Amino acid sequence: MKLLKLILTFAVFAGLYGCQVEDTGDVNQDKIWTYYEVLYDATDDRTTAFAQFRLDSETGKVLELNQDAAIHFNGQGLLFNSAYEGYVFEFEGLVDSGTFAYQDLDAFTFENTVTPLDSIDLPAGFDTISTSQNNTLTWNGYPLATNEQVGVFIGNWSWGNDALFVQSEENATSVTLATDQIANMAAGPTTVYLDRWKDVPVAEGTSKGGKVVGKYRVVKENIQIVN
Repeated sequence: MKLLKLILTFAVFAGLYGCQVEDTGDVNQDKIWTYYEVLYDATDDRTTAFAQFRLDSETGKVLELNQDAAIHFNGQGLLFNSAYEGYVFEFEGLVDSGTFAYQDLDAFTFENTVTPLDSIDLPAGFDTISTSQNNTLTWNGYPLATNEQVGVFIGNWSWGNDALFVQSEENATSVTLATDQIANMAAGPTTVYLDRWKDVPVAEGTSKGGKVVGKYRVVKENIQIVN
């Protein structure tokens, strides 16, 4: 499942559902791979802190923390959500930085900080996409820095009628919406989402490592698909 309302992380969490969750008390603590994300959604004016634990790697079995382990963000405990197979807490308003603290069963505490992102927004007048030609979305905001990406999702959550574009080239200022992805989209109203995120390895973690992601999602916009 790629497009949860919570994350819309552009395939990072593909395959969450169907996993069998295992207690971290049953595994070697040094084999736990960690994922931390802070997402601000400007449409809802809400920030979600999310953490997930897996065995060995980002494609390994999902783990639920043993009751003697803990995960916090900015001092706030995160609670396990079976739908997302991870730990979640929602904050009102913008929280664009902070620190995750994970304490494992060996009494080690790993701290990883999410730093603020540069600003981004949809360009004024971006209200139409043509299926007959490439379209270029030049965002309002700074060029991409090291480890930053911008993603554009267009669609109404209907299978076969949405498209995803990701730009990861350093110093880029735009995303090309290529016809090979949009040519078969139905004409009419749809929605565009724009994310900017930074993805870096954990600063503190087990030998299996992990990721730390900070993400900003602009207010979604309604646009028209035309032939």
